[in-house]
Amino acid sequence: MANDHQASMGISDSGNCAGNLKGTELYQLSDTLTDWIVETIGESVSRVDINNQGWTNLVLEINGRWMARLPKPLSDDAGHALTSRYTLEKQLLDTLTASIGRDGSNNLSSSVLPKVYLAPDNLEVCMLYPKLAGNPIDWQSEQMNVSGAKAYTPLAGALGALLAKLHTTKMAHPQLVAYPYGDEDFLGDVLPALHPLVSDETYNNAYRYFSTVLDTLNSQSKVSVSLCHGDFGPANILLGSDFRLSAVLDFSDVCLGDAAMDFAPLWRRSPSQFMHDLLATYREVSGEDHWQSLQSQTLNNRIQFHALRKAVFVVWYGKGYGFDNGITGSLNYLKQYFTPGHP
Repeated sequence: MANDHQASMGISDSGNCAGNLKGTELYQLSDTLTDWIVETIGESVSRVDINNQGWTNLVLEINGRWMARLPKPLSDDAGHALTSRYTLEKQLLDTLTASIGRDGSNNLSSSVLPKVYLAPDNLEVCMLYPKLAGNPIDWQSEQMNVSGAKAYTPLAGALGALLAKLHTTKMAHPQLVAYPYGDEDFLGDVLPALHPLVSDETYNNAYRYFSTVLDTLNSQSKVSVSLCHGDFGPANILLGSDFRLSAVLDFSDVCLGDAAMDFAPLWRRSPSQFMHDLLATYREVSGEDHWQSLQSQTLNNRIQFHALRKAVFVVWYGKGYGFDNGITGSLNYLKQYFTPGHP
């Protein structure tokens, strides 16, 4: 939920500085944090573009080459505050980068992941990393449509290999849990956020669906738990001009769970052949034992479930933390699925 790349796409504010980051337009960063940023990037700061549109982070683009993230002090209506998970992100990225580096097959390079620096403990919480090149996936773009399936087969392979590496990575951290935002009580806490926004019929259909699927999942043998990105959608996947994978962003939602949740955002939006190629590479790279542990016979149903669950989560989170204008796409997706006759 960091929306890191928007800092280079939709600037909400900008400030020009001569060698420092001081100024009200830069959110009054302290001198000590400024000194750390300058020392880390090895150059004075001549330009800073600010993006305040992210749901959990303030993002600064520095000199067009570096990205800095600072957590927003957010709390919901009940007073539940979000806490920074930057140390968890860094540990994950360091671990995953090392894993990819040990095996350079499948056209996957560790350079697709950000090299993260964290401010020392005596300073404000801040994450800094070199800006990664590329533009988010847009399946509706004319270029993607004209190029056809063969053009993005390498992309499917690279993403399949990356997810295979991620899902087979073993890591421990006190903040690494199944539901990092307190959304573990889905039927009792999360789903009701949808009710005021849709008809009773739509809500009742949604409730029946989620109740049935959750009961089914609970009655089946448990799917293996994987280390998941948590928000592996097109906005966080950057492509180069040749449609090859350039970068993957925003691991702030990293969690433990069903690998199907990472397939869901792409499954919801991408061509079927793309997903077929992605899953084929995933199976090859992750190995047959891991693939079988995912219970592939129910995988498609679980992918659909996680796509719908994530849409409800976005509504719940957006309403709870004051981002009402960011829930339209998810709300329309839910209405389309659960409202009979909805276009």
